[in-house]
Amino acid sequence: MITLGAVSVGAVVLVASSIGLAPAASALPTPVCAGGTCTVTFALTGAPQAWTVPAAVSAITIVAAAGSGGNYAGSQTGGIAGTGGKVTATVPVTAGNALSIVVGAKGVDGVSGSTTPSAGGYGGGGLAGQNSPPVANPGGGGGGGSFVFDTTASTLLAAAGGGGGAGGGTTQANGGNGGAGGDATDPTAPSQRTGGAATTTAAGVAPFDAVTGSSGTGPATNDTTFGIGGAGANDTFGFSFTASAGGGGGGLYGGAGGSSDPIGIIPGGGGGGSGFLAAGATAVTTATNVGDGSISISYTQPVTPVVTLTASGTAVAGQHLTLTATVAGTPTPTGSVTFTDGANVLGTVPLVNGVATFSLLGTAGTHSFGASYAGAGIYLPATANVVVLTVAAAVTVPAPVTVPVAAPVAVSDPDELANTGSRSGPLLGIGAGFIVFGGLLLAAATYRGRRRLS
Repeated sequence: MITLGAVSVGAVVLVASSIGLAPAASALPTPVCAGGTCTVTFALTGAPQAWTVPAAVSAITIVAAAGSGGNYAGSQTGGIAGTGGKVTATVPVTAGNALSIVVGAKGVDGVSGSTTPSAGGYGGGGLAGQNSPPVANPGGGGGGGSFVFDTTASTLLAAAGGGGGAGGGTTQANGGNGGAGGDATDPTAPSQRTGGAATTTAAGVAPFDAVTGSSGTGPATNDTTFGIGGAGANDTFGFSFTASAGGGGGGLYGGAGGSSDPIGIIPGGGGGGSGFLAAGATAVTTATNVGDGSISISYTQPVTPVVTLTASGTAVAGQHLTLTATVAGTPTPTGSVTFTDGANVLGTVPLVNGVATFSLLGTAGTHSFGASYAGAGIYLPATANVVVLTVAAAVTVPAPVTVPVAAPVAVSDPDELANTGSRSGPLLGIGAGFIVFGGLLLAAATYRGRRRLS
């Protein structure tokens, strides 16, 4: 099952056509990058082609061109094959999702005198009318549609419709034009026998006539089940002036095959297949394509930014440290940075103007600080240099110790009494004070005092 916009549809039963079931998806093409833009181009291979949305890519610009209708062959005026649709649009995608690319082929041109109807192009193109007996003026097969499927999300991102094959009659046998991301359009000079054009909601309906072509089918549901163009009306006479009708183009829905008059003189061309664009598509332009289809996908080249980490502060246990991560780039990177200490996650911090900081208290020992940028926008994830920092243990400083001062002691001074015959008073004694800090003597003082007698 695949989701088209907001509508889910089941599988579609394939009708007989030239496409069969395509082989498995092929290998990833190589992108070409220049000037900040990468482009990967897918040519016709006749099978789905795989591609994975790169990391840091959130939108792609798709240019999808479908195959045009096959030309008629013979001597009659005949018609003009319808053009394939071509659409350019930017659509949102998810990085890592697997896409499958289907490039439609041009419808096969008619071959005069062949009994084999012209095949439709790969991508759902319808068969031209049956040539039995051999037809002198066979119509062309319908062109194949081109598609971009997101197989991871089971959604169709974009489609271009294939052109209707030209009818081989005398006049007004032009094929319809494939839809460029939308409805198919009628040819410039449609006739009442031109196969009905497909729309984004319905397949083309074959106009009722004496010999009615087949209506288209749809919708496309995956890279092997397309909207298929209806088969053109047969020419059962095989005269030199009779012809078969063109096949319808493939697409989201297939265009109808052309119908014919009773004899096969004026068969119609096939109707064009429809295209499609997913919701959210922007910058849409349309054009036409002649020949085989093609698809290109462009996207802004992802950038690996330079991430630097620094540590500042006092490398002592218990002191503040600041880790600063700078993510450089133009435009300024956004997103977040995760800080680590070895295998331990410290925290995740959003970038502000390309810078993230984280503060912590240092612990003693050797630390290996790191910073990892998660990536955002065009920027890929990146890792900073590791900062190795040894944090010293904190120094324990003892408190100051004060030694008490001895109390003064009153004593007599015999020398003074002997020399003067009197005394002024007793000596108060000798005192001393000490300040000891960290085991060191910082200061000491002594004094001597006397008290006079009254």
